[in-house]
Amino acid sequence: MSYGRITTVEFNSEQDAEQLKVHYRENAPATFPDAEMMISIQTGPTTAVAVSIYPTKEALDASNEARDALLEGYKASIKSVDTCLLYTSAAADERSSVDLGGRR
Repeated sequence: MSYGRITTVEFNSEQDAEQLKVHYRENAPATFPDAEMMISIQTGPTTAVAVSIYPTKEALDASNEARDALLEGYKASIKSVDTCLLYTSAAADERSSVDLGGRR
């Protein structure tokens, strides 16, 4: 079973968004070494969505400290952050369904 995190971020300015985008692109693989996949999408001039997938709940939980430190370092640049956790079931691994936060 895989575990993931979807994070939406709204920045105070386009410059703030660009600054964190560059930082994330350059540092995310080393900062989150257990992630199986990481995607960051700029959805607007001051908004972005980041998706990360981990092989286990433990790996996802272990990434929280680094994630919190990253967000704290850019606190003055961020207007809001929303997070959704998800997991894939055995059925999702077979591409027939996905359980989002246990909701069916």
